Amino acid sequence: MLKSVNNFLKEEIVIGHLTVYRIALYIFLLVSFFLLVFKPFGLSVLDSLPVLVLVLGYGFVSVLGYGLIILIVRPSRKEKWTRLQDILTYTASFIFIWLFVYVYTLLCINIIFPRWAPFYKLSSPDYLFIKTFIYTIGTGYFIYFILHLCDLLYYYNEKDERNTSLEQLCKEHNDKKLNSIVLLKGKNEDECISIHKDLFVCIRSRGHYIKVFYLRKTNSGYTLKSKMFRASLKEVELQTSHIKSIYRCHNSYIINLDHLKSIYGNIHKAYLYILNYPESIPVSKNKIAYLINLYEKNIKHTI
Repeated sequence: MLKSVNNFLKEEIVIGHLTVYRIALYIFLLVSFFLLVFKPFGLSVLDSLPVLVLVLGYGFVSVLGYGLIILIVRPSRKEKWTRLQDILTYTASFIFIWLFVYVYTLLCINIIFPRWAPFYKLSSPDYLFIKTFIYTIGTGYFIYFILHLCDLLYYYNEKDERNTSLEQLCKEHNDKKLNSIVLLKGKNEDECISIHKDLFVCIRSRGHYIKVFYLRKTNSGYTLKSKMFRASLKEVELQTSHIKSIYRCHNSYIINLDHLKSIYGNIHKAYLYILNYPESIPVSKNKIAYLINLYEKNIKHTI
């Protein structure tokens, strides 16, 4: 059994199905919901106004604690992310949140709502310290379980979208339009996306994972989207070798040359910008001359 638990904790997982902003929103809503329904910390004896201030404050500090720990560990940049790391990350965020909850509670009862202070002072500060810890950790792990259920639901919704994309890809293949489609497959089950080459922007590699950036049409125009896969750039190169405009310009980047906007630097060191991608992209030294020459040709062609 210990071996099974050890293997489970060491299992590599793909994170990022839910964005940090979406998780933060879910945390705020779930914390507010549980506090309003169960009313711990003595909320049941307070009037509506202090309850509202306390609940909104607890929701905010919960998001703040989660955001701080994510800012510190930045799991998307790790070469490998295990279940153990995931659990420890959330545990650390719960400890941050607990301290914020305790400080915020004291702030409210002693400064913001001093006339409610006698009720809270029936309990010693030490007891309040322990009480906030139990409520925060208990609620935190329950929310952690719910977030992972949401993550699974979001994943299977994406899976359905990928299956639809594959059906469209097969249709386009039958129509002999395969050369206009970028089909990318990851190592994990069902990791697959098909993109029209004109909507493909670039790919950034971090350790064992790649992040694919592409455009999606909306009512207001085109929006930059991204998906994370477990794959290497070498594998992606093989999958996209049939499209000439897709080019590996660096050990960590593959770009769409049709989106090349500008290039800065010299023969020894250079960076390029591509349309719809906000960051500069480094260029390997042995590929600078080719890209500068290509960019200059494109400039002359447009003049």
